Amino acid sequence: MHLVSHDYYANSNRHDLGLQALSGTIKRLRLDAQKNGGACLLVDNGDLLQGTPLGDHLVQHPHLTSPHPVAKVMDAMGYDVLGLGNHDLDYGLPYLAQFARSMSAPLLSSNTHLTEPTDWLHTSTILPAGSLKVGVLSVLPTRTSTWVHSHLFGIATFSDMEATVSETASRLRKDGADLVLALAHTGIGTYQDENALSRIAASGDVDALVGGHTHVLFPDLNATEVPGADMLSGHLHGIPTIMPGFAGEVLGCIDLHLVQSTKGTWNIQSSKAHLAPAQAAPQVPELAAIAPAHRATCAALDEVLGETCVPLTSYFALVQPTPMLALIASAKMQAIDLARQGTEFASLPLLAATSPDRAGGHIGAHNYADIPSGPLQRRQIAQMHVFPNDIWGVPVSGLELRRWLERSATIFTHPLDLSRKGLLSHEVPPFDFDIIFGVTYGIDPTSLPQFDANGNCLNPNTSRIEDLRYQGQLIRDQDRFFVATKSYRACGGGYFPGLTPERTMLRPNLPVSQVVQDFVQSRRVPKITPPWRMSTKARGLKTWFETGPGAIPHLNDIAGYSPETPIELDSGFLRIPITL
Repeated sequence: MHLVSHDYYANSNRHDLGLQALSGTIKRLRLDAQKNGGACLLVDNGDLLQGTPLGDHLVQHPHLTSPHPVAKVMDAMGYDVLGLGNHDLDYGLPYLAQFARSMSAPLLSSNTHLTEPTDWLHTSTILPAGSLKVGVLSVLPTRTSTWVHSHLFGIATFSDMEATVSETASRLRKDGADLVLALAHTGIGTYQDENALSRIAASGDVDALVGGHTHVLFPDLNATEVPGADMLSGHLHGIPTIMPGFAGEVLGCIDLHLVQSTKGTWNIQSSKAHLAPAQAAPQVPELAAIAPAHRATCAALDEVLGETCVPLTSYFALVQPTPMLALIASAKMQAIDLARQGTEFASLPLLAATSPDRAGGHIGAHNYADIPSGPLQRRQIAQMHVFPNDIWGVPVSGLELRRWLERSATIFTHPLDLSRKGLLSHEVPPFDFDIIFGVTYGIDPTSLPQFDANGNCLNPNTSRIEDLRYQGQLIRDQDRFFVATKSYRACGGGYFPGLTPERTMLRPNLPVSQVVQDFVQSRRVPKITPPWRMSTKARGLKTWFETGPGAIPHLNDIAGYSPETPIELDSGFLRIPITL
């Protein structure tokens, strides 16, 4: 939903992001193709409908969405086909259907199977491109059924990505496609069952490949070594491949030079994939349809809902407790405590799990919350929790609680790498670092992690979590608690042991964003004991971590770590040497 080149959280223009900034490049490349006698297709690879307050506003004000203004924008830009991403399902199927039916270009998902037949979601398509017939298919991770369980249970299933690509590509060729393009909403790296891009490329079933999901770039000359990748030509296992980051920061381009055989078939003589940067574009007539919703979003975000007596930032949320996460935890506790009254969970000790949504990661060095003390606008509250999750309540044992925290502690790097690779593992996204409020505990990064990023138990006899207590008492395995958490986590998002949609839990219709807004408006001041601390076993260890450049005025917040002079990196991040 980065259509307009605008940062809704900071209320400032970002000329280097968004469809607005890509529009000029799209037009130029189309003209180049026409001048050279070629054909050009424009595609989107999913997660279009969610990601900024603009997306939330359109859902909350359905009278603005008929026909859907984003569909009108895509038509005006001349999009040929769109693939489905997991976040496009975050607002439910009726909303997605209304969008798809408003748009001329087909919406594809080859491995999504709905229990009821539909006219708005297609398995694949064959598009004309000059004298060519281009078959297009689309897949997304099967774990979408877990992440969006509340919207999809009983009405959608997802088949294996690799098998679906192979079967659909074969069928498209039989139906007359000269080439097959895969819109694969999947990436490279951690979480192997949701990142299948390398395996799809290695199969050789398609002629060109668009990846995504993980917000990283491909080809990327600055990336660490990727098996099977040729970054200079933009090939992955010999297949021209692009992953254009996120938020319209670049335009992915695949150039195919074809020759026709005497039998009339087309063959790729040469190919190249590359990324074209966004460029400032003050006026883009094609975005006119979204302008009213953009203005209304900006106006709504200006509303003051409360105030804070301390700055609320996420620069250090991965290395120590922060007031911002304490506020979110307080809001969750208040809301779920009311919701559980009269249920079997009402008497259990209440805890809250929360994680920093905006703390760097693949999104980049600007992806941090930075809220000064004083009035709290709706836009500032929106910085705290950016995903459209609900709050659910999960009953857990003391043992399950410990395992939850052990999986969370996977974000700290292997103890042998603390000095060489820094304190934090880049394999674990910030939103998978759960902090559980209502208990106290220490984290020992010098111990081997019990779990890996995929939730596999690597070292059952080690523990990074120590001295886990509730109200001063050591927690026993058989103790029972009730944890307020986000629906994504309760359903199994992030591969946390024991958390699955099948277990008994409380599922009130309480969006996290609304709960935090209500709490701020109640003018209550959160009074929660900081839940975790770094273990004394790590004391004196020199290491470092990366954070956003806006952290410099707040360095005194981590005075206990004796921070040294920050180092500016080419990526935009700051590297801060510390002593634990």
